Amino acid sequence: MTINTQVHEQPIFVKAARISAHLYLATQIAQRISITSKNARVITVRAGNQASGYKAITAFIEELSRATYASSHKINHIAVQISQVATEKVRAEMAQRDFSLVIVSAKQAAFVDSLLPVINRNQAAIVALDSEFTHLVNELTAELDESKKQVRTADVLVSTAKIEASKSGNYESQLNVIASSLASDASELKQEINAAEIIIEDIKRSLNASH
Repeated sequence: MTINTQVHEQPIFVKAARISAHLYLATQIAQRISITSKNARVITVRAGNQASGYKAITAFIEELSRATYASSHKINHIAVQISQVATEKVRAEMAQRDFSLVIVSAKQAAFVDSLLPVINRNQAAIVALDSEFTHLVNELTAELDESKKQVRTADVLVSTAKIEASKSGNYESQLNVIASSLASDASELKQEINAAEIIIEDIKRSLNASH
């Protein structure tokens, strides 16, 4: 299989860099969610029994923050690897074209046969890079699916947090602020994940077109 290093006239390594940028923003959102969970914990401790239902939600928010950060960090790392592999493949393909031009233009020269082992090794490297690229794209897709699950979890937590806030008496307004902050972060996280998913789907279409 040979991958097309251009997607909609944009190099794949540029697309991968864009994915990395989106997931870097996702890690920052995860850090904000972590701060939100800490604020929620402070308020629920202060509220005591009035916010007993909110305490469990606080633990879930903390777990969501950790999971989102870990997943986003991993996706960012994979995207960097994809960019590196795509760049290496572009270089290998350019070298292969140069070798072909040399063979065509100097096919009678005595040194031409000595290039064949080099050409074969370079072609093997291209095939290996293709295989690695496909593996990384599949791995990235799986991680994005996990991130989407985390976004859905955040949506559920927001709804539950609002219900529990309404039962917390004098602390309702403060806990509603927490719920609103989580809702805002979840919305931004969804935007970054969706943007990354659109880019990876473009790259996958390029892979399928090359079969």
